[in-house]
Amino acid sequence: MGISMTLLKAIFTGRKRSKVFFILMFLSLGLSADPYRVGLVIDSKRDIPYVSTFPQMLSFAAKRIENQALIENAEKMDALREQIAYEKEIASSFRKEAEVKDAPERQRSSEYDVEVVPLEPGADDLAFLKAGDDIAIDYIKYVNDLDELYLISVEEDDGLYEVSFSLDGLPLFRFFYSEYVDSDAEAELLNYMLLRYRTGSYALAHINGNTSANIFVDGGMAERYADYLVIPFGMRHIEVASPSYETESMDVMVDSSFTELCYELTKVRTMPLFISTLPYTDDVYYQGERVSGGYVQDTTYPFSLIATKEGFESRTVQSDVGEHSVVTTLLPSALYYPERVNEKKGEMYTHLLITLLSYGASIAVDVVSDIYCLELAPVSTLMKGVSVLELVRTFTALFEYKDALGYGI
Repeated sequence: MGISMTLLKAIFTGRKRSKVFFILMFLSLGLSADPYRVGLVIDSKRDIPYVSTFPQMLSFAAKRIENQALIENAEKMDALREQIAYEKEIASSFRKEAEVKDAPERQRSSEYDVEVVPLEPGADDLAFLKAGDDIAIDYIKYVNDLDELYLISVEEDDGLYEVSFSLDGLPLFRFFYSEYVDSDAEAELLNYMLLRYRTGSYALAHINGNTSANIFVDGGMAERYADYLVIPFGMRHIEVASPSYETESMDVMVDSSFTELCYELTKVRTMPLFISTLPYTDDVYYQGERVSGGYVQDTTYPFSLIATKEGFESRTVQSDVGEHSVVTTLLPSALYYPERVNEKKGEMYTHLLITLLSYGASIAVDVVSDIYCLELAPVSTLMKGVSVLELVRTFTALFEYKDALGYGI
């Protein structure tokens, strides 16, 4: 026979795997949209800003493809690729007519997720790309399943870098970079990509303030890259929060594609704090950080302290008022009885409840006596006496609960 059994087995095994592959592929189309694949070619011998960080910039500004024109083009390309793959499968000489199924209809999508695909073409392909050859660009996009293709070229001349950006062979940006000269290229690139890929209802905001702060827009964390934010158009409530600073709140009207977000944070008032424990321990933590020598230089309020020592119960001290010293006592674990705390807590609430009920009953008796002209004064007096007595017992139980909580006795 002209074809060996081993070869036939390999061919038919390939058929089955191919069939499963296409079934899974078409099934996945009905569940979710394909990612919007953006190819990136960087022709540079040096690692310079705006070039090495361009993938992060692209992922930030084009986090989601919402531009309807780009979505329609992406859907056309996806449908074309699927049709070609489907026709190849049908044209296979090993397919049976009964196995041929109609290609399912695509599910339209209102947005695409972006996937940045780094590419390293050979010298010949790179030359075609730099020349803007349409046929070469279309071929590279097809074989890599790309929707777009960026090319960044960097030419160095005595410390001065000429940076050129092109998209699908068309020139996009061209600027010169030097480490000694400030450039606004980063803002221009981000603003362009935001306008291109989003719906046009977002603004690029440059942070003019404490850049380490957390920034919230309408209660949610803002999309951020370096010193830039993405903020939807309209009236927005913005909060800026940072440790050791007071939270800054502002309402900002966002109505242009680029804006400056200006703020100045006020440092929280601080004071020194001395911490003493009985017995002495080095394991004292202020706001989660260990304190050295029982002294904190810059204390902000409110604060929380935790003191621990082997053989003793851990103590937590919280304060929301300014004070220069804190003294806390650690209780030996052998003397600590948690059930005593629960017992005293129960007694306190019991006496408090009796106090409220008896005092309420005395008020009710007085009201009934006035309405019906009854002689119920002795009963009212008795209820008031009980309420006063239980009130004293409530305070006593409260202090006993406090002692049990602090000393276990």
